[in-house]
Amino acid sequence: DPAPIPANTVFAKNLFYKGKKGELVLCFALAETATPTKAIGAAIGINGSNMRFAPAEILESALGVTQGAVTPLAVVNNESKEVKVVVDKSVLDVTEPLVAVHPCRNDRTMLLTGPQIQTFLEK
Repeated sequence: DPAPIPANTVFAKNLFYKGKKGELVLCFALAETATPTKAIGAAIGINGSNMRFAPAEILESALGVTQGAVTPLAVVNNESKEVKVVVDKSVLDVTEPLVAVHPCRNDRTMLLTGPQIQTFLEK
């Protein structure tokens, strides 16, 4: 049986967008963080008001995951580097409790610190 998730675990959201000009953006933020598309776009120099959730087939093609399994860990599948990643600084500041993330599938959960996530994304 899987271990229970500790009560003090921090939950995050993963949002995958496609811009009007074809830009692909993965936003990883704490669940309670406001994530307006204009601010997300501004963080990487694109017009966020033209971003919409990307279709499932683009998600699977770009990151190799299905809807419901989006995770910052999926950037390992972003070989073409076409997906831009925007990370909420609050996530990176989490050292304890831990942040719950999917390991590229939604029937499992990993618990990582913000610095561990940052190290992974920088590689």
